[in-house]
This record gives sequence, C-alpha cells and structure tokens, in this order.
Amino acid sequence: MPEIKKLLEEKLGKDLVKRESLKKHTYIKIGGPVEYFYTAKNLADLIKIVKLAQENQIPYIVIGSGSNLVVSDSGFAGLVIKNEAAGLIFGKKATFAESGIKLPRLIRKLAEANLGGLEFLAGIPGTLGGAIYGNAGAYGKSLADLVDSITVLDSNGQIKQLTNQDFDFGYRQSILKNRAKIDNSYYNRPVILSARLRINPNNRESILRVVENYLKIRDKKIPIQPSAGCVFKNLEIPEKASIDSKLRIFVVDHKLPAGLLIDKAIGKKVRIGRLEISDKHANFIVNRGRGKAVDFYRLVQIIKQQVKEKFSLDLEEEIEYLGEINTIKKGILDRVFKK
Repeated sequence: MPEIKKLLEEKLGKDLVKRESLKKHTYIKIGGPVEYFYTAKNLADLIKIVKLAQENQIPYIVIGSGSNLVVSDSGFAGLVIKNEAAGLIFGKKATFAESGIKLPRLIRKLAEANLGGLEFLAGIPGTLGGAIYGNAGAYGKSLADLVDSITVLDSNGQIKQLTNQDFDFGYRQSILKNRAKIDNSYYNRPVILSARLRINPNNRESILRVVENYLKIRDKKIPIQPSAGCVFKNLEIPEKASIDSKLRIFVVDHKLPAGLLIDKAIGKKVRIGRLEISDKHANFIVNRGRGKAVDFYRLVQIIKQQVKEKFSLDLEEEIEYLGEINTIKKGILDRVFKK
C-alpha cells in the first residue's frame, strides 16, 4: 500500500491543501494546522473522499461551518474534510436537503418557496449535517422534531437510510455524537449525507417576520466576538429532582440554563489568556484575538469546577474538541503519516 501522503496527493491532486490552518474554518478562530485539508463541493465529492480515507485507514473528520468546534493549538494529525454539499429538492410535504447546506440559506430557500418549519433555527450559523449530529434547537424546539429520515455513509462505506428513531435523538445529542464520545477515534466515522425534513406550507412574508423576530432576540444575547456558540448544555432537571429552591424558579421545560449557573457561580468577564466569559451571555466564551485552545479548555474546567462546588451540579459541554486540547504530543504527525 502506498504511503498515505503519496496516495492522497495522487488521488486528489491540486484540490488537496497541506498544513491548512484550522482557525480559518472555525467560528471561534482557534486551531493549529491540519496535515491535509479537502473541500467536498458536492455529495459525490464527499462520498469519494470519505471512502478513500476509510479504505486506507486515514484518520479523518468532516466539518461544516465549524460553529461548535474548538481545535487544538497543535492542529489535527489527519484529514479534515469540509462539507459544502448543499443540494435541495422541494416537495409538497417534505424537503430533501444535503448535509453541507448552511442553516440560514436553507431557511431562506424554504421561505422563497413559501415553506416553513425551521424558523426557530434562525441565527444558528451551522450546517444541516452538524445540526442533525448535535440535534440543534432553540426556544423549546429541536431539529429532531422535523427529521423524517437521514441518509448516511456508514463506517463500512455503505450508503444507508436511517429513520428518526434509528438516530436516537436526545437533548443536543444523536447516536453519532454519542458514538463519537465513546469511541473517541477518527477512523471510519459515519458521515451524514442528507436528510428528509417535514416542512409546512406558509406565506413567505409570515415566515420572514418570524425569522426576523428570532434574530432580534438572538442579537440581544449573543456576543459579536468570535465564539463556538453555547459551550455547555442546559441542565435537564427531572420534575422530582432535589435542587436549590432559589434555582428551581428558573427551570423551564425541565431545563436549567447553564448561563445562569455560570453567572451565579463565577460571573462574567472572567479571562484566561485571550479567552473570556462573555459579558453578554455567560454560556459563551469569546476570543478577544489570538486566543489559544489550551486557555479555552482551562477556562472550561474552572467553570465546571465552580458550578460543581457552588451548586453540586455537573455541566456538560455542548461544543466538541478536535485534537489534543490540553496537551501537545510531539511527533504525532510523524507517527501517523510515517514521514
């Protein structure tokens, strides 16, 4: 078998980018170089590159907008595939959308066709694939409520259609996100290709009014500085759970806002390096410029520790990490790519 480096260069040619800085591909503007970077412009491209990585045991990850991603300062020892497959097919009761389409564009295209249902996702900057992977949502709604089926490329390179039930959706989670946490491996990861979404016929003007209202709400609480979105999940509080009575009044739909806990436990504007808890919303960590992933990670650990000590509650990250965040393993690129 040819060396990985030679194989990728032969198969992908000029479309393969070497040592690409990942801070250019994440909303928080943090991240070192990846050994190889490839942009899949369409679904055929995406399937081709993922199968190539699977067949040759190349570590890989598929990203969209990088809106919920924090990348190690030392980068990633593998292949990063940016998904830009953005095809759309409209039906009377459902829309078929490819996973690389950005949510704002999807909502706009639906509105132009007098179709609604995704308005609650207005202002969320990710792609459909990432939103399904993390079951994105807002205002008590989630994407899982609208997904009929999902087409994936599985770990064996086979295209399969899964039902909503197969995907085991939960609060900010899916079967793929849960599996990635357990496996913690970048080999043979399944990839979301497309989804069938339930949509509602509606008037374009009505849809856009709702979208505008949601955007105004988000503008009041979302920081303008680079961030990775909400760092932590809101806490799920069962009806009979024993918690501080002063916190119980803030529980809505069995959820306790993580930002509220952070604000009360540690406050805002707490900083490590160039990373800071936002003074606009405590569940956001913003990059004040030249921020480092290691400082992001350390700030996250301090927040979790303070919330645990003050309220005996455990925060869980909603964002995902890529690469060695807390430690830098020298020589890993050499070992993986056999240079």
